[in-house]
Amino acid sequence: MRKTLIAALLIAGVTAPLAAQNAPAPAATAAKPAAQQIGNTPEDRSRGAVIFRTFTIAINSDKVKPEVKNALVSCLYNNPVKNISAATGTVFEKNKNLDPKKPEQVYAVAARVCGVKPVTADAAAAKAPTQTAAAAAKKPAQPSGR
Repeated sequence: MRKTLIAALLIAGVTAPLAAQNAPAPAATAAKPAAQQIGNTPEDRSRGAVIFRTFTIAINSDKVKPEVKNALVSCLYNNPVKNISAATGTVFEKNKNLDPKKPEQVYAVAARVCGVKPVTADAAAAKAPTQTAAAAAKKPAQPSGR
């Protein structure tokens, strides 16, 4: 009895995948041509690879702030790369002054699409005076010499 049950389960386990392979494609998927699916163009796929690679480099970098790393990981976790790539492509289409062949610009646009705030020179300059003023306040004044 046990051998018969095991044999039946093995046969069912082998025939189920074969039946699924030979089944026709669902009508909803077949109705949409491949070109109309979001993120299915060769440009979207190659841009998606650049986005994934640059996000991985940024996440592994010591120079990137933890807040930015968290935002990038959250974006990759919550959104398929093909959707990020398609949204990035839309930004490149609307802004002809950006070059989609430059990985640093692809990263910057994709990070902005993901909600990462860019660090500007104004923000860095605004932080610099407060740091130097605080450092100057901590230094004791040196008496003029004899």
